[in-house]
Amino acid sequence: MQSGSVGLSQKLSKAIDGASVVATSASGEAGRWTQMSISHARGLAEVLKASASTAAAVLTGPARTVPASRLDDREFVFVDLSSMNRILHHEPQDQVISVETGITLHELNAYLTPFGQWFPVSAQPQTSLLDLINRGDGGPLEHGFGAVRDLVLGLDAITGSGIEIKTGGIVVKNVTGYDTTKLIVGSHGTLALPYAAHLRLYARPEKTAAVIFHGASAQDLLLLAGDLIGADLSLVCCELLDLSIVREPAVLSDGTAKLAQRWNKFGLIVRVAGHDELIKELIPQIRAFKREGTTNSELSFDDAEALLQICAAPAFPRLELSASVSEFSLLLADWLRAAPDQTFQYRVSTGRVLLYARDLTRLYELNDSLRSFLLRKSAPHTVAMAASELEYEIEYLGADIKKISQIKASLKERFDPSGCLNPLAVL
Repeated sequence: MQSGSVGLSQKLSKAIDGASVVATSASGEAGRWTQMSISHARGLAEVLKASASTAAAVLTGPARTVPASRLDDREFVFVDLSSMNRILHHEPQDQVISVETGITLHELNAYLTPFGQWFPVSAQPQTSLLDLINRGDGGPLEHGFGAVRDLVLGLDAITGSGIEIKTGGIVVKNVTGYDTTKLIVGSHGTLALPYAAHLRLYARPEKTAAVIFHGASAQDLLLLAGDLIGADLSLVCCELLDLSIVREPAVLSDGTAKLAQRWNKFGLIVRVAGHDELIKELIPQIRAFKREGTTNSELSFDDAEALLQICAAPAFPRLELSASVSEFSLLLADWLRAAPDQTFQYRVSTGRVLLYARDLTRLYELNDSLRSFLLRKSAPHTVAMAASELEYEIEYLGADIKKISQIKASLKERFDPSGCLNPLAVL
């Protein structure tokens, strides 16, 4: 252990059942921090109580650099739940499972494979379930299997006051009244820290296949996506994007890497899953769909996986917003046309839009430009600015800001009255 961090780190260095200090900031280092390894819910509760009592800031995961602009007099506590990765309960016949949230998606699906089941999200294999729940983004497979909020049935969590709460349950329909589970999922660790989760599973498909459509016009591909979705072809993925995001030969097979260099600017990745006969029937039907100026090719399993992993990988800085197909069409026709170098992803069925910036200066320019465009359209919108892995800020445009602020303040006061949970995220 390094030395130098004082105050809270000294308090946490005392014996705590289920928690231990792994490292602390060095003397003279900008920003004081303590890294805690959590092995039991009791330990997490005690760490949060200590943090709340000393006005410390609690972030999840390994210790990492906090942006200089966000450093102040408070200490930072990084809580690592990777030791809490057990399978708690599994009901294969009901397709539900309870696990600790330190488990990675790779570990979870490796356990489920012999049962012919999986947890259908698209994310980096080493992503922890806790990170997935905090972000609330299930990746491109949300089209077929629903958002993370739909897949998480219940949570065991610790609030910012160190109080244990339980939400939902291990059955698919177990909610009467307000669904607190959905409130915590996607809250970026600002309300409570889940240490266990009850998840909905799906049968692992016998086979998957993917087709990429590409063309010079994103509008044409958006119309094509509408055609495909309207045909009710049981798609599990329908992602429209600027192909500069995925045109990276290092992650593709040699054949597809060469093909990728000939792809046009925009692409639509479509995937289906099911039994072998169904896939053989669906792929020709999908490839028969045409729009002028577009072409398509089938992707190998490995290349489809590689492309979806890139699409699911969190990249920063970026803006996020939600837009219907008609709203995104306006965005393409007006705002994005004025910024031809702007890269984006659009999840057609859920309306999730990701807009990437090359640096922070461009991010703020992008935010101002998008904000002005949306305000001119006079429709309520929510725009999130993710400046880094740790920073996340939501702005509500054209909505009842006073009412929203009151609701947010009430929730924060109830779950985290000291404000210790992830102060770098403003929701």
